Amino acid sequence: MSESIYNKNDQLRFHYVYQITEISTNKKYIGSRTSNIEPKLDLGIKYFSSSTNKEFIKSQKENRKQFIYEILSIFNNKKDAIDEEVRLHNLYDVGRSLEFYNKSKQTSSKYDTTGRVIVKDKNNNIYNVSCNDARYLSGELVHVTKGKATVKDDCGNISHISIDDPRYLSGELIPISTGLVTVKDENNNIFNVSIYDPRYLSCELVHIDKYMVTAKDKNNNVFKISINDPRYLSGELVGITKGKTFARDNDGNLLTINAKDPRLTTGELTSVSKGIVIVRDKDNNIFPILKTDPRYLSGELIFWQKGLIKALDINGNKLMVFPDDARFNDGTIFKRKMEINNTKAVDMYGNIHRVNKEDIRIKSGELKKVYHVPIIIIDDITYKNWNHASKELNLPRKEIMKRCYSQIEYFNYIVLPRK
Repeated sequence: MSESIYNKNDQLRFHYVYQITEISTNKKYIGSRTSNIEPKLDLGIKYFSSSTNKEFIKSQKENRKQFIYEILSIFNNKKDAIDEEVRLHNLYDVGRSLEFYNKSKQTSSKYDTTGRVIVKDKNNNIYNVSCNDARYLSGELVHVTKGKATVKDDCGNISHISIDDPRYLSGELIPISTGLVTVKDENNNIFNVSIYDPRYLSCELVHIDKYMVTAKDKNNNVFKISINDPRYLSGELVGITKGKTFARDNDGNLLTINAKDPRLTTGELTSVSKGIVIVRDKDNNIFPILKTDPRYLSGELIFWQKGLIKALDINGNKLMVFPDDARFNDGTIFKRKMEINNTKAVDMYGNIHRVNKEDIRIKSGELKKVYHVPIIIIDDITYKNWNHASKELNLPRKEIMKRCYSQIEYFNYIVLPRK
C-alpha cells in the first residue's frame, strides 16, 4: 500500500465523500476528498471538486449559490473514503450517466487523485496537462470541450459541434441527453433509455433514485441506501434532512443548517421561506412571491387557498377545490369522508393510504387494513393498542406499524379489529 496515499498522518486529516448538485440542471458530481480542515469549511469554499471540467469549477466560484454542497460521509482514513466513492460511482455508473459531471468512474482504492486534463490553446492545439498546470489555471489553456456540445439529429446520429452552430441554435440538432433518462432494472443494472421506452412507461425499468433515500446515522455519517434497508426502517438511520432547514446568509449563499440554529434567531441567517407567500392569480396559476409584492398588497394576487375548500377523491386523496366544482355533481370528489366507501391501509413501508374498501391491493395483500384501536399480538404478547405496544416495546408507534406491516419479518405479529 502506497505511503504517498495512506500514511500515518491520515488520522489528523478529514477524509470525506461529497456530492455537488447544480440546481438549474440537477446535474451532480460525486467525489472524495482529504483536507486539513473540516469538510463544511472546505467544500464549496476552498475546494470545488477534482473535476477536469474547468467550466464546472468556474461556475461554482462565480455562482456558488447556484449549487448545493452535500457531505455524504466522513471516514477515519482515505482508503475507506475512496472505497465509498468507488461504490457510489458503480451504483450510479457516473462515467456514462448523463446526470453526472463525472467523466469516469473511480475504480481502485489506489487511485492517485492528482488529475490530468485534455486542453486546447487559442489555436486549437491540444495537450494533456496536469490540472494544476499554471497555463490551465490562468485560462491560457482551456478544456478541450469548452464551446462545444455533443448533439444528435432526428436519426440519432451523434456529433460534436460548436455551441454557435446554426443547426444547434435553431434546434435542428439537440443535446444527446434530450429525451433520455437514467434507469435501473430489477437487478440494479443501470443504463440510459428513451423516456418513451415501453419498459420505462410500464415501470419495468425505474429511475435510478427510485426506492433510494439519503440517510444519516447518529454521528451524521451520510449514506445512500434503499428505503427497505432495515437500519432505515428501524430508525437507526434517518433522512438526511431531518432536523434541517434551508437558509441564506447575508451574501445570499444557500446553506443547509440545523432547524434550531441560533443564527436564525439573531438574524445572521434568514430562512428561505421568510417573507414568501404562495399566491394565485385570476387564471388560477399558483406561484410564490414576496409578501411585499405590490400585486399581493393590492389584491391582484391572493393567497392560493382563499375561496377553496377541502375535498377528497374516490381514493381518499386530499384536494383543494372551489365549492362549485363540477366533480361534486358527478361523484368523483366528495366533501366528507363518510361519502366514500373507503378505509385506511398501510403498505410494506409503513406508509398510510386511504383507499376504496374494494381496492384490489387489499385483496392481493399489497396493502393491509389499519385498525385504529386494534388488539395486537406480538411474539405471543397481547397489547391493548398501538400506543400500548409502543410504550412497552420502547419504539415509536409508526415504527411498530412499519415492522408489523412490512414484508421484512422483524417479529411475529397478529393485528385484530376490536369487537
